[in-house]
Amino acid sequence: MLNEIFAANDAYKFLKVEDYFYRYKEWEKLEKVTSHSFDQDSERLSLKFTKADGRNCCLLIQFIQKDTFRVRFNPSYESGEQYPTENTRSVVMDSIEELRTVLKASENFQVSIQENNEQVELKTQGTDDHPSLKMVVKFNPFVIEVFGFSTETNDYFRVWQTANPGIYYTSNGAEDYAIIQAVNKPATAKYIGFGEQGGQGLTKNTAQLNYFNFDNMRYRQVYNRG
Repeated sequence: MLNEIFAANDAYKFLKVEDYFYRYKEWEKLEKVTSHSFDQDSERLSLKFTKADGRNCCLLIQFIQKDTFRVRFNPSYESGEQYPTENTRSVVMDSIEELRTVLKASENFQVSIQENNEQVELKTQGTDDHPSLKMVVKFNPFVIEVFGFSTETNDYFRVWQTANPGIYYTSNGAEDYAIIQAVNKPATAKYIGFGEQGGQGLTKNTAQLNYFNFDNMRYRQVYNRG
């Protein structure tokens, strides 16, 4: 759907935020987990879904530290093994396993799992024997809930939750996709910052932001100004 916005010979394809979110509710969605598996060695959870065309796709959740995880999704991948191990250049180590090895040498942690037909629950614990993070993945509808642990109350509290649907995606060319991860915003939440952004207000609850690579000398199609 997004590839309809650009001509095939556009020198630089800049997409405004309002174009990106235009009609996104018509995109495909991840709505029901059809199967799952957990690799204890790599502490990696694979969730499989069935797409509208009948083919499978896989969403991957990787635990980096006892309080840090990464969600990865590529609609063209059907299993967790297809996801590359190489990190982007914004991450210090070259691969995810190198990063985990270095971090675990500083502070080791373990991931335990409980599962049934409706959900899977994962808990992390460091070497101090205190619980750290709890993640609950519900299968139908697909929802991820994340909880932190308070040593003061000796109980968990919710810190993050996906919306329902939590993932929207659509084709963006022959071998690319546009993907939205939607989250539930608490009614009292306030969002500030978002990098070096201007504006008169500190909070950005109702703001839409365009990110643009200003190092590119031949940019075009930016609000019709080049």
